[in-house]
Amino acid sequence: MLICYYMDRKTHNRLIQAARRISMGWKPRVSAKQRCKVDKALYQCELCNYYVYEGKSPVTYDYYLQLYGDRVMFDNFHMDHKNPVVPVEGLGTFENYNWNVHYKRLFCSDENWQGICKTCHEIKSKGENKQRKLIKGKKK
Repeated sequence: MLICYYMDRKTHNRLIQAARRISMGWKPRVSAKQRCKVDKALYQCELCNYYVYEGKSPVTYDYYLQLYGDRVMFDNFHMDHKNPVVPVEGLGTFENYNWNVHYKRLFCSDENWQGICKTCHEIKSKGENKQRKLIKGKKK
C-alpha cells in the first residue's frame, strides 16, 4: 500500500486531478464511450436511454430532434464508473489515503464504465454522496 506521510491536502488534490485527466484517454474508457455512440457527436445514455448531442451545430441538433423527438438533449455526455472510484465507505483521510485502491478503481476495465447523461450522473452522484454522509455520521 502506498502511503505518503508528508503530503499536504493541496498536493493530494492535485494528484487526484492529474489522475482524472490521464484517465480521459484510458482505452477501456474510450471503448465504453464508443459503445454508446449512435451517430457523429450523438450518444445514448445507458440508464435512461435518452440521446445526448455533444456537437456544436444547431442544424444537426434540430435534425436529431426531428428524428428522436424530445428524447434528445444538447449537453455533455458523461462517462461514469458503475462502481465509484472512491467507495461510499471511503479510502481514508488524505494523510493515510489508499492510493493503490484509488488507481485500481480509476483505471478499470470497460465493463465498469457507463455512458450517461448529465441528469443521470447528478442523480447517481447525489445518491452516493448521501450514502457517504450517512456512513461518516455513523462512524462518529
